[in-house]
Amino acid sequence: MTLEIEKLGPFDGVVAAVVKIQNEDHLITTNTNYVPALPGMNHHDVFMRRDMRYGLDDPTVWPQQFSECYCHLAVMRSKEGQETRSKPIANIGTIRRKPGSREEDAMMWWDPTLADFIPQDGPTLTAAFGKLDVQHWTQFSRLVKHLLEEYNSYVGSTSREKVPSPLPPVATSMRIALERLTLPCSYDGMVHIVRVLQRTSLEVDAMIRYMSIFKPLMENPLATAPDRAVEYLVGAFTGNASVVSQLHTAGVPFWYVRAASLFAGENILAIVTPREPLCVEVQAHERLTSVVSKVGPKTVEKIEAISKLTHLYDWYRDPFERSLQERDDFKADVATAGTSKADVATAGTSRTGGGKKSRYTPYLRPSTSKTGKVCQTKQTAGRNKFVRISNWREMPPGIESWELGLRHVDQFRALCEGPSKSDQNYVLPEPALLVAPDQTIQRQTRLHHYILMRDALHYRITNE
Repeated sequence: MTLEIEKLGPFDGVVAAVVKIQNEDHLITTNTNYVPALPGMNHHDVFMRRDMRYGLDDPTVWPQQFSECYCHLAVMRSKEGQETRSKPIANIGTIRRKPGSREEDAMMWWDPTLADFIPQDGPTLTAAFGKLDVQHWTQFSRLVKHLLEEYNSYVGSTSREKVPSPLPPVATSMRIALERLTLPCSYDGMVHIVRVLQRTSLEVDAMIRYMSIFKPLMENPLATAPDRAVEYLVGAFTGNASVVSQLHTAGVPFWYVRAASLFAGENILAIVTPREPLCVEVQAHERLTSVVSKVGPKTVEKIEAISKLTHLYDWYRDPFERSLQERDDFKADVATAGTSKADVATAGTSRTGGGKKSRYTPYLRPSTSKTGKVCQTKQTAGRNKFVRISNWREMPPGIESWELGLRHVDQFRALCEGPSKSDQNYVLPEPALLVAPDQTIQRQTRLHHYILMRDALHYRITNE
C-alpha cells in the first residue's frame, strides 16, 4: 500500500515491527521510520555503565515508556537522529548525529576522554586529581548561560502555578553541576559530573520547549501535525491511544504498542526489525558496580533510581554521612563498653571495639562502674592529642585561643548517641608523625614524602 506520510493518521505506521511480549505477538507502529528495541519490560537492575550513563534505562539516550509525571522526556533531543528526507522507507535504519542550532548544543552529548582531564600541578606520585580542561568548561559555561537565560525568560512570562514543579530544581542542579566542575576530583568524578550536567541541561531544554511549544499543540483541538523533520526528539513508547493522538498532533516521535490481534485496517508502509541499541553503552562501569537499584518497567521508577544513584556516586565521601552498618556497630560498641579491663588499661592507645594498639585515637574510652556510672580514667599511654606539638620550625605558630580551648576539652566524656566509632579515629597521618622526630633531616624527609603521597591518600580515603 502506497501512501504519503503526511496522509497517515496517528494509528497508522510509517513502519511497524512485530515483537513478543509475554508470549503474545504485539505490533509497534510509529510516525518515524524506525522502531527502537523496547526498554526493560520486567523488574531489573539499574546501574552505571562504562560511559557513566544508564544504558537503555537512561531517557537521554533511549526512548522510555511515556509518563504523565515526566511528559518532557518524550521531547528531549537525542544524540542520534534519523536521516532527514522527503520520501518514506528509503534506507531505513540510517542515522546521523544531531546537529545543534547553537555550537554549544553539541556539549549536551559530548564524550570526555583522558585528554580532557588536566592533572593538578605540583609534586605528586599520581594523577588522581585534576579538572576538566578550560576549553570544554567554557563551552559548558556558554551552554548553561544560554539555558538559564531561556529559563528566566520562560519563568518571568509564566504564572507560578503553570511552571512545572521539576523545572526550578533541575535548573539549579544544572548550575551546581557546572560549578562542581571547577573542583579538583578524580577522572571518574569529572566524567560523572559532566554526565549530570548534560542530563540536567537536556531536561531544562526539554521542559521549556515542552511547555512553550509541544503542550499547546497537544491541547489544541484544531492543531495539525507539523513537519516531522523540524527536529529529532527522543520520543516515547506507549500503549495508550489518547497519548498517541496527542504526540502525533505535536509531531513528537512515538511507538504505539498493542496486541497484534487488535490491529484491523490501519495502514503500514513497511515492516522492519527493531533497531538494536548499537549506539548505547551496555557494559557496566568496571569500578562503580557496588550500587544498583531494582526497578520495574515504569519510567517514574527509573528516573527515581537514576536520581538516587547520581547522588550516591560522589568523589568525596561526606564525613557527616554515616551508613546503617556504622550505626549498628556503634550501638554494639556502646553495649559492650567498659566490660573489658583491657579496654580500660589501653584506653589511650586502643581503637574502640578492639584491643589492637593504635596511636590515632583522640578520645579515651570511658569505663563504667557496676552501677552504670561513667568513670573517668587517666590516660595511661599515647600522646595527648589535645596538647600542642612541640614548636618545630616546620609547624605553624600556635593560636592562643585554640590552645586554651583544647586544654578545656573534656577528654573523658562518655560516648553520646549518634556518632559512629569512625568519628573517634584520624583518617590522615597525625601531624606528630611528621614533625616529632628530633632530627631535622628526618622531619623534612617525612614532610616531603607526605606531599608526594597527599593526593593519593585523599583519593584513597574518599573511594571505598
